[in-house]
Amino acid sequence: MVSVPRFRGLWLACLLLPLVTSARAQDQTVTGTGAAGFSPVTNWSAGSRGYQITLQSHTWSDPANPLPGLQSFASAVYDNEWVMVAGRTNGMHDFTNSGEANFPPNRQNVDVYVVNPVTQQTWRRSLADGTSLSLDQLSGLSATNTQSFQRGDGFFVAGGYGAILTSASYSSITGSTTIVSSGSFVTHNSLTAIHLPELVGWVKSGTAAVPTSLPASAVTQISGANDFFAVSGGETLRTANDQVHLVFGQNFQGPYTGSSTGIYTSQVRSFTVDYTPSSEGGSSTLSYTPMSTSPEPGDATLFRRRDLNVVPSIRRDPNDPAAVQEGMTAYAGVFTGPAIATGTGTVSSAGNGVWTLPVEISATGAPTMVGTTSTASSFVQPMNQYSSANLSVYSGSTGDFTTFMFGGITANAYDPQSAALTYQAEYPFTNQITAVTRDLAGTYSQQYVGEYPFTPIVSGTRTFSLYGAEAKFFPGPGLPANAMFQNGVFKLDELLALGSGTIGYIFGGIVSSAPNTSSRLDSTASPEIFSVIIAPVPEPCTCVIALAGLAGGYSLFRRRRVR
Repeated sequence: MVSVPRFRGLWLACLLLPLVTSARAQDQTVTGTGAAGFSPVTNWSAGSRGYQITLQSHTWSDPANPLPGLQSFASAVYDNEWVMVAGRTNGMHDFTNSGEANFPPNRQNVDVYVVNPVTQQTWRRSLADGTSLSLDQLSGLSATNTQSFQRGDGFFVAGGYGAILTSASYSSITGSTTIVSSGSFVTHNSLTAIHLPELVGWVKSGTAAVPTSLPASAVTQISGANDFFAVSGGETLRTANDQVHLVFGQNFQGPYTGSSTGIYTSQVRSFTVDYTPSSEGGSSTLSYTPMSTSPEPGDATLFRRRDLNVVPSIRRDPNDPAAVQEGMTAYAGVFTGPAIATGTGTVSSAGNGVWTLPVEISATGAPTMVGTTSTASSFVQPMNQYSSANLSVYSGSTGDFTTFMFGGITANAYDPQSAALTYQAEYPFTNQITAVTRDLAGTYSQQYVGEYPFTPIVSGTRTFSLYGAEAKFFPGPGLPANAMFQNGVFKLDELLALGSGTIGYIFGGIVSSAPNTSSRLDSTASPEIFSVIIAPVPEPCTCVIALAGLAGGYSLFRRRRVR
C-alpha cells in the first residue's frame, strides 16, 4: 500500500496520511467531475446580516520577544495571556518509510510559551529546564494533535501522537533542548492536569537572575482505562453540566509510514474530572469518571472522523424562547472508510475522502448526523473540511448560530465573482474564510466571507502563503462578561452593541506556500498573529466595507475598539 498524490494537500497538517490504495477516494457525497453533490455557497451579505468579520495582520514589532512557530498545539488562557504547550515546530511531515524522518522527534515542542498579544511580550521555557517531569510526562506534553480543555486555573491535555523520548537535556548556554527517541511512536493514553498559576510563574521566572524550579505539584498525569485517552486529532469540549466530551479522533500506534493507519474511535467519550491543585506544597490529585460512550462500540459509517472543527453551540429553546440550549456541532472531517452512511442508507466506498454532513452532539455527548447527501433537502458542506481556527456566534434576536472557519484545507474553491464552486481533488490548503449558519428552523448554509490578508512566507520559493490549518482562535482580553456564553460562543447582539473592534486573534498552525505539495520545504509552523475584527453594518461606505471583506483586506473600522 502506498500514498497517492491525491492527498498531498490535505495531510500537511501533520496528522498522518491514511492507508490508501490506488482506488479513487470517495467523499461522503458524490462529487462527480465538478462540485456536484455539494450544497451551494453564497457571498456573505453584511447588509442583511448586520455585521462583517475581517482579518488584519497583527504586527509584532519587538525582536527581543519573537513569537514561536507552532502548529497542532494545546492552549489555555491565564490572566489574559495565552499558554501553549505540545504541538510541533515544523510544517508538513515527510513521506518516507522512516517514522523518525517523517516526524522528527527534535521538532516536537518541549517548550511552554506564554504570550501577551496586547503588550507583545513572549516568555518561553523548556519543560526540561529545572523540572522533575518524567520522560513519560515530557513525551505526552510534546505530542502533536493533543486534545485540551480548561476549567478555571486547571489546564488539561489528553492523548496526542508522538515519539517516546529516552532523554531530554536543556542547555542554558544555547537555550535549546536536545531530545532523543528510541524510534517508538504512540498515541498517548494520558490525561495531564496543569496548574496554570504555578506553570506561568515558573515560565516567567526563567528570565530572572535566579530562575525557580517548577513545583512537582504543577503537573499531574494519569492514564486512562482501556485506552480511554489514547486519541489524537479529536476535540475535547466542556458543557455546563461539567462534563467533558472527547469527540471522535483516532488511536495511531507506531511510526508513521505510507503503509500504516490508525483506529478511529467513531464515538464521543464523555467523562467528569476531579482535580484538586496542591496547597502549601502538598500533592495535587487528579482522577476521572467515565459517564457515557456514544455510540458503543462506535459507528464508523457515521463518525469515522478526525482533524475536524468541533465547536460549542447554542440554539433557542423551543419550549422557552427566552432560554437557550447548549450542545456541540462537528463539521465535516476526514477520512471516510469502506462504508459511508448517506442519511438514506449505507453505501460501499473506496474510502479516504472527506465527510460532508454535520453532526450535532447533545450536552450529554449523544451524536446525531444531520440530513442526507441530497442537496435538495440537506446541507452538504462544500468548503473548509479540515481543522482550522474558528469562532462561533449566536444571535438571540434571530436564532441564527454561525461558525466562522478561517482557512485550512478544503474540498472546493469558491469564486466570489461568479459564485461558482470548483472541486479540488487533492484537497488543497486555502486562505478562504467561510461561515456555516444554522438558522432558527435548523437549516444549514455556507457563505464565503473573505480571505486572509496577504502575508508572504519569509522563506520558500513562492510569494503567497496559506494559513489556518490547525491554528487556534483566542478571544480578545477585556471583553465584557455579557459578550460570551459560558461555553465560549459569542453573544452576537451584545457584541455588536459595543461597536467595531477586535474580538480575538488567530495564531499558529500550518502555513504553506503551495496549495498542493509533497515537499515539507513548502510549509512551516506559523508564527503569525491575525486580529479578528467585527463591525456592525450598515456603516458609512458600506459598499467599500463589503469589498474589503471579499478581498480579505484590512479592517476599515476606526471606531471604539473592544479591548
